[in-house]
Amino acid sequence: MARIAAIISGGQSGVDRAALDVALKRGIAHGGFVPKGGWAEDFLRAPGLLARYPGLVETASRDPKERTERNVLAADVTLVIRPRRAPSPGTDHTIAVAARHRRPWLTIDASDPGSVKGAAAALREIKGDISLNVAGPRESEAPGIYRAARRVLEALLVRLEN
Repeated sequence: MARIAAIISGGQSGVDRAALDVALKRGIAHGGFVPKGGWAEDFLRAPGLLARYPGLVETASRDPKERTERNVLAADVTLVIRPRRAPSPGTDHTIAVAARHRRPWLTIDASDPGSVKGAAAALREIKGDISLNVAGPRESEAPGIYRAARRVLEALLVRLEN
């Protein structure tokens, strides 16, 4: 049986932040890499996200691509949550990194609650504890994605528990 033992995220506003907040609320270990200084679009100065999420580790550079790669490699699987028509270069980069490194990834359409069922089924195929990297658009790219991602993650975790 699959169990989410840790949630990894890059801490950006939107999906990443929803993942961290769900982990904290549910008592799931959280972590991941963030750009130097704890940078995110709404945390521009150090210590940035590091003050709010002490499980995060800053990378050597402020380039978000470094944290993305490190988070994909640190996780057993990457879960991408995005609305169907939301352009997000960072999210596209996450998928490209997972593909390049032949790391598993799943995509959930935040606007389709049925996609949670498929993701839960895929995660159940993994035996044991899972370190889940959660990624997706930032809030400025997809307004409302934070709330949608929280709902999706809660629904996914409930399905995995049953």
